[in-house]
Amino acid sequence: MKKILEIIINYSKESKLLDEHALNKIINILINEYNLQNINYQIKNDFNFSFDRVRLGFYMWNSKTLTIYYKRIINYIKKGYYSTTIYYQYKLSKFETYVYKNLFILETIFHEFEHALQHKDYESQSESLEHKLISISTKNNYRIKDNCELYNLSILERLANINSREKILLMISSLNNEVNKLLDLLFRQLMMKRMENYDIYDSPTIKYLELLNGKRYESEYLKEQILSLYSYDDRIKYGLYLTKSELSDNLLLIKKRG
Repeated sequence: MKKILEIIINYSKESKLLDEHALNKIINILINEYNLQNINYQIKNDFNFSFDRVRLGFYMWNSKTLTIYYKRIINYIKKGYYSTTIYYQYKLSKFETYVYKNLFILETIFHEFEHALQHKDYESQSESLEHKLISISTKNNYRIKDNCELYNLSILERLANINSREKILLMISSLNNEVNKLLDLLFRQLMMKRMENYDIYDSPTIKYLELLNGKRYESEYLKEQILSLYSYDDRIKYGLYLTKSELSDNLLLIKKRG
C-alpha cells in the first residue's frame, strides 16, 4: 500500500486528479498484493450514467472482470457529487481537498477489489461467519441486482463499503498532521457507513436474510444469542444487533466529531 500512497500524495501535491496511467499502476499493485492474477480488468471511458443508481465501478463474477468507469468518476467529482453533507463542515486545505478527491477515486477501485476478494473467499473452504454471509448473498446475487431494498441491505455491499474505507484510513494514517482534518472526516464517514440502516432496523443483516428467504428470524432469543456470541466489532461490521448503549454511543460520537 506504500506505493499507492506515494501515487496519491504526488498527484495531490500537484493539485491533480489520478489519471488512467495512475489507475493502471494502482490496479496492478492490488492484483499482486491480493494474489488475484486470475482476474481481468478494464478502465472504460463511458461517460453517461443516471444519478439514481450511479455505477462507477463493477465486478463481474462470471468472467472475473473488474471494470472502472473513469470518466464517470471524474465527472462525478467535478460536479461535486462525491461530497457528503458533513464534508462541508470541514475546511480542508488545498492539499487535503485533492487527497480527498483522489481517495474517492481510490475507494471506488478498492470497493470493486473487495468484491473480487469476496469471490475468492466464496471459492474457499472457510468456516468463518464472513464466509457464510458471503456465500448466502452470492447464491442470491441475481435477485439483489434488481431489488433496491435488497441491494441497500446487501452484506456484500456493506462489507465492500466498510473494508475499503478502513483500508483507506489505515493507508493515510501515517500522514497524521499533514491531513488531520481529513482523517477526522474520513473516520466520521466510516462510522456512518458502519451505522448504515441501523436507524431503520435493529439488525440490517437479519432483515436482509429475512427478505432473501421470506422468513422471519428476528426474536429476542436470537438477539441474545448474537449479543453473547459475537464481539461488538464483528456485530457492527456485519450489521448484527447492537445494544441500546452501543447504538447511542456511536450516534453521539458521530455528532461529537462534527
